[in-house]
Amino acid sequence: MPFRYNTNDFHFDTEIIVQLVAKGKRIIEVPIPTYYGDELCRVDGLSYAFNCVSTVLRYRANRVYLVHHPKFDLDDDDSYVFKEAPNSLHQRVLQREWPSGAKVLELGAGHRQISAALHEWGVSIVAVDQKNQIPSFRFHS
Repeated sequence: MPFRYNTNDFHFDTEIIVQLVAKGKRIIEVPIPTYYGDELCRVDGLSYAFNCVSTVLRYRANRVYLVHHPKFDLDDDDSYVFKEAPNSLHQRVLQREWPSGAKVLELGAGHRQISAALHEWGVSIVAVDQKNQIPSFRFHS
């Protein structure tokens, strides 16, 4: 769980709940006795509600690839979605006519499915990705 990207504000609980539910984890509530004394609550209710709703909307947008935030990188390594729609970026790259001996630098290579397909066609590839920490910067042919 990428907790380091979660907020230090009052809505951190919403972010944690969204992350746990997205991973299919069970959340069990354990009641504890609490005494709140005479102190005042410093939470702005409207701001808190806005942040909670925003968190859920950002998560949903992240799931359909409209935005990206690492706090919602919750997929297992084998769940990457290869884009098969004819107008997707993946398909446009694969449909291009690559000249013999072409060299391609793929930044954000992910699971290297595009690199593997291009490599089969004789294209030399350098695949770089921060998440999977691909160490090689050499062209493969």
